Amino acid sequence: MPGPLVALGHTLLVIIDHVLQRGTTDRELGPDFCARLEPARLTRPLVKRLEARGHKVTLEPLPAA
Repeated sequence: MPGPLVALGHTLLVIIDHVLQRGTTDRELGPDFCARLEPARLTRPLVKRLEARGHKVTLEPLPAA
C-alpha cells in the first residue's frame, strides 16, 4: 500500500527542509503544549461531561499570585 508510505515520506521531507532552511533543531514542546495553546479547548469537554452527569458548573479564574 504506497499511500501511507508516500505521506510519511512527504512529512519527513518537509521536516528535513524546515531544519535545513532555518537551521533549527527539534525541541520538545511538553506534554501540556495543546492545553497551554488553547485552554478553552480542554475546558469545554470537561465541563460538558460534568453537566451531563447532573452537575452545575461555574468557572472562576484564580486570583493572580
